[in-house]
Amino acid sequence: MIPEANKPLLVVAAGLLAIPVSDCADGFMLDGYPRTLNQAIALQSQLRPKDKIVVIEIDVDPERMIARMVSRLICSKCASVYNSETLKPRTEGICDTCGSTLTRRSDDQEGIIRERSGPSRRRHFCSVVI
Repeated sequence: MIPEANKPLLVVAAGLLAIPVSDCADGFMLDGYPRTLNQAIALQSQLRPKDKIVVIEIDVDPERMIARMVSRLICSKCASVYNSETLKPRTEGICDTCGSTLTRRSDDQEGIIRERSGPSRRRHFCSVVI
């Protein structure tokens, strides 16, 4: 079993190793990571001293965010993203791109989203540009 303190570092290392260096020559973006101080420290330890980190934080009304997330639809084949309220497919439940079935992510449920983003587990939704 991996000690909890080492898990963020392993996630960062695995993620960085999976990206071809040539694809990152001009930088890269991490969407929604890091979310905690430990993850940020682990990320920083994997970067070169000359690397510049830019954090973009987007402050969104929680109720609007939840409404959009519970309305999200994803194609089971090509991963195209739709929204049952704001970006509907031409045919309900069918992907416009490939014709496959649209599904909802198992974690796009109001209770799960509230738990993930609630005040007891405050998280910032941010992107890190390196």
